Amino acid sequence: RGPFDAIFCMSVLQRPENRREGTVQSSKHYPFAKFDAKLAELDSYLCEGGLLALDCIDYRFADSSIAERYSPAAEDCAMTQPRPVYSKDNTRISDTYFASRIFQKRSSHAG
Repeated sequence: RGPFDAIFCMSVLQRPENRREGTVQSSKHYPFAKFDAKLAELDSYLCEGGLLALDCIDYRFADSSIAERYSPAAEDCAMTQPRPVYSKDNTRISDTYFASRIFQKRSSHAG
């Protein structure tokens, strides 16, 4: 598999149960550990300089174990979404989510 120049995850890394008003813990439906593991897998398929597009996700990309290897893409359209977001400990932290959606994988040789 790979390497790919771009990977798009549009409404994939989320569960509808986590958008319900009464849901305060996401661990039962889609825990952060699964989200983070999937991002690490996708990262392994993406070439340096490649783009990772994430939209409608349950967690903040910045909290992931791969975030330090990425920068928001120059042409990214950050936006606010009216959807819950959860922390690394699976606790609902907000009912809206403002974030970049397209990230570029930095070179491992960059200093």
